[in-house]
Amino acid sequence: MSAPPPSTAPPSPSADPSTAARQQVLAVYQAFEDYRTQAYTSGHGDANLQGQVAVGEEYQQLSAQLFEFQQSSYRFKGARVNHPEVTRVDLQASPPTAEIKERFQSGHRSGDGPRSWGRKNGQGSPAVE
Repeated sequence: MSAPPPSTAPPSPSADPSTAARQQVLAVYQAFEDYRTQAYTSGHGDANLQGQVAVGEEYQQLSAQLFEFQQSSYRFKGARVNHPEVTRVDLQASPPTAEIKERFQSGHRSGDGPRSWGRKNGQGSPAVE
């Protein structure tokens, strides 16, 4: 009795680069959100960690907001409930770009009522209301 011939499975298709990019974008976004939650709930940031998750205008806006919250003694409670979705990835752009659609639910800060989490003009850091 002879052994059956070895099976020749077709090669697995390579992963879609845009799928991998979407996962990377969401991972970076989540790192920023985790840092922001920690900073907003503790009332202070860490410049070294902040520099790992934010650059440029976003870094400056986050720093300004943290300073404002420290001066006003604001402390946020809990994490924002956010359901981000990568809506566009352009791997051909230089540098590659991506867009994220954010959908927030409201949160609270101590000593204050409900606070609406949103983005000023659809971009930047959360608006303080």
